[in-house]
This record gives sequence, structure tokens and C-alpha cells, in this order.
Amino acid sequence: MGAYLRPWQLIPLSAFVLISIIVGAAILKRFLVRQFEIFDAQAQTTVPGPRRSRRLSTIKCVLALLLAGMGGGFAGAAIFALFRSIEGTTHETIVWLLVLGGVLSLIAMLGVAYLILLTMFPLPAGRVFRAAVPTFAFVLVLGAIFGTPTALVARQQRMFDLHQEITLLRNLRGIDDALRNYEVLHNEAAPSLEHLVEQEYLMPAMVKSPANPDRAIGYFYIPRRSAGTGTETQEIRASDLRENFEGRGRGVLFTNGARMWVSEGEFQQLLNLEVNSDFAEALREYEGG
Repeated sequence: MGAYLRPWQLIPLSAFVLISIIVGAAILKRFLVRQFEIFDAQAQTTVPGPRRSRRLSTIKCVLALLLAGMGGGFAGAAIFALFRSIEGTTHETIVWLLVLGGVLSLIAMLGVAYLILLTMFPLPAGRVFRAAVPTFAFVLVLGAIFGTPTALVARQQRMFDLHQEITLLRNLRGIDDALRNYEVLHNEAAPSLEHLVEQEYLMPAMVKSPANPDRAIGYFYIPRRSAGTGTETQEIRASDLRENFEGRGRGVLFTNGARMWVSEGEFQQLLNLEVNSDFAEALREYEGG
């Protein structure tokens, strides 16, 4: 989910969860009270005696709904993950399999949530079901109201991020080509990316990060000779600056011409390699620690 969500998007998600629990618990309590009244009235006609007074705790309803949501969410996620893994083994998108997985996930989620409510309230299954249906309906409708725009925004953000990552990798390929051309003509590594731009080996746009276009040079580079394109190496000679993608990740260019997008954690692991000790030291000094 980290690829799709940003910190600000947690605000509507948190609001959805909070409203679902508070209002949903109130709805659940109202319908449970009604079902208890009917159940007790029927029991009194069968076994005459003083009518019992039941007090249904709001806290218990909140806890029940919270546990039902957690249990149902886990069950639904597990079922969908299973179908997603099956679909992934085919190396192509099978829409009907994902739709089936989604439907079964929803059934599993509601079923497990209902069973949790059933274990927490001493009522017949049918009466718990009558209280659960309007509660679940409210949560699903609220989820559609909050979830649909949030999902659309998250997807749009992800598409924007993918476009930036593709542009980034294209820039790194252009930088690698320019570095190799410079080495062929001068028999040494280029001293800097600025020098490549000044000598017209690179267009200025190629050294700007798509995530930070206002910075003239958006990549960090140290002079290193190119390795063969088929060589196995993790030696870095250029990378994104940390500020470009705000710590979400970086583009990396290796001496063998390989280019890849890595998370910040993966990037730090690459820096810890002995072959990248000088690059890591220079980068940390440049970025201020």
C-alpha cells in the first residue's frame, strides 16, 4: 500500500474508520436492543415471570464492531491474497479470477464479522443477523462514499509516480550513454554531470529529476569508469538525491549501465556494500548526513 498511499490520504481513511466504529456501534446497539426486547417478550410468554431488564453497553458494541471489522478484514484480505497469488502465477491478468476473488473476499469478510457478533451477544442466530444486516449495510455504504474517491486519488497518484519513475530511468539511461561516450573520446571518466551538459554530451533536461525539475542537477554522481554491460556489479556511480522523491525511493545507475528504482531502505543497503563505500561517504557529505 505504500506505493499507493501518501500520509495525507490517511486522513479520510482514519475518518472513515472512526465514523464507522462510532455510528456503526450506535446502529448495532439500537437493533440489538430491539432484538433483545422481542426475544425476552417471546421468552416471557413461554415461561411467565418477571420481565428481565437488559442493559446493553455501548462500549461492548464498539468493541464487538471493532473485532468484527478486524476479523472480517483479515479473512477477506487472506482470501483475496490467495486469488491474487493464483492469478500472479499465470503471468497475465485474469479479470474473472480477480472478480471471483473479490466476491468471495466480501462474503468471507461479512461471514466472519457476523460470526464474531454471534459469539458476543446471547441471542439466536437469526436475531443477531437482523441486527448485523443494517449495521454492515451502513459500513459498506460509508466505505463506498469514502473509499471510492480515496481509491481513485490513490490510483491517480500511483500513475503519476509511475510516469515519474519511467522518466527517471530514461534520464539515467541517457546519462549512462553520455558517460560512456565521454570515456571513449577522453579515455577517462567525466568529472561531473555539469561538465557533460556544458560540453553538450547531455541535454539539460536529462539531468533534472522529474520529481524536482526546479533543480538544475537532480542526480548525485562521482567519477567512475564504466563496466561492461554484461558485468555483474552493484557499484553505483549516480543516484537520485534524497529530496527528489521525499525519501520514498531513488533511481540508481550502476557502472554496468543497469538502472533501477529502489526504496530508500534498499538504497541504504546498497550504500553499505564495500564497493559503494566511497560513493556513500561522498553522498552523505553532500546531503548533510
